[in-house]
Amino acid sequence: MRASPQSCVFDLVAADSYDANMHGFRPSVTAIAATLLLLIELVAADPTPLQWAMEDGRLLVEVRPIAQWFDMETEWYPATRAVVLTSSRRLIVLQIDFPKAWVDGTEQPLEVPARFLGGRVYVPLRFLVEALGGQIGYHNTYFDITRGDEQIRRFRLEAKVSSEG
Repeated sequence: MRASPQSCVFDLVAADSYDANMHGFRPSVTAIAATLLLLIELVAADPTPLQWAMEDGRLLVEVRPIAQWFDMETEWYPATRAVVLTSSRRLIVLQIDFPKAWVDGTEQPLEVPARFLGGRVYVPLRFLVEALGGQIGYHNTYFDITRGDEQIRRFRLEAKVSSEG
């Protein structure tokens, strides 16, 4: 498991020397350089491309890539047009064109129902991330998703999918 950028920076500084005259930790040039390299690596990292669609002003994203990053198994049931996301700690059920989802047995309304577009399931981004227990940060050309273990993954919107499913 990879450490979060915040913990790496803290570890580099905390492991350095304590300066009694400055009343705190004084990072060495090595620690500062390593921290800068880590931050450059994070900023330069190419975000994961993600297909998307818009409906009623809501951003819909493909379920599978985000669910898999949260260590969820995805299973498609064509007879009921439902997708089930499971892990040892969570169960999410989405049914195509139905305005509700079930998260751990609790019914939750969807602002826009799950859609089947181009052979893939799409749902509102914020709903998906929050149902999976994460947080989302929007930026100009990309967004960051933070999992419960504080790992961050950057996604960028790639090709818009036609809503003519």
